[in-house]
Amino acid sequence: QGKFFNIVNGDVYDICDTNNHITNMVTALMQIGFILIISFVYNIPVAIIMFISVVVYEYISASQDIKFNFYWWKTQKENDRYSGFINQVLIGLQEVKVFNMLPKLHKQLERIQKRFDKNYYKQYRHKAIRNNDINYSTYAFRAVILAICILFMVTGHMELDILVLLYSYHGSILSATKELTDAA
Repeated sequence: QGKFFNIVNGDVYDICDTNNHITNMVTALMQIGFILIISFVYNIPVAIIMFISVVVYEYISASQDIKFNFYWWKTQKENDRYSGFINQVLIGLQEVKVFNMLPKLHKQLERIQKRFDKNYYKQYRHKAIRNNDINYSTYAFRAVILAICILFMVTGHMELDILVLLYSYHGSILSATKELTDAA
């Protein structure tokens, strides 16, 4: 990954970084596709569960990221209001002293702070929900895959080396899915 730095304009850096993200996404998609194809060759039910786990991972990630980004935007909006308010107070500092406007300005500042705090809490709440849901679903799918592989191994339809291979492929497919999500 090459990164081009430009101290004059950040847009050039963003364009180069976009190419890196696109490359990471394509690589992750290819990796997910190849792992699923190989898994289908060895065991179709396990491969289907792997595919479902990727879909669930992406669904949880996307739905919670939308909410996180919405509240991030609202937090930034309140941050801008706060900065603008402080700027207005500094510009009219003499009037604030003369007309004794400090209590009224303090109340307005508290309202802005409360809205900021509410949105900030919701923003990180959705980030925590996303991380917990992804972890729980990942462990649940790993347990299901391991149980199915053990069931096939007990019935004689699978050997231990295939079990280890499919279980490690599930870990690889989840890391590729994480790379895909992070690159988006």
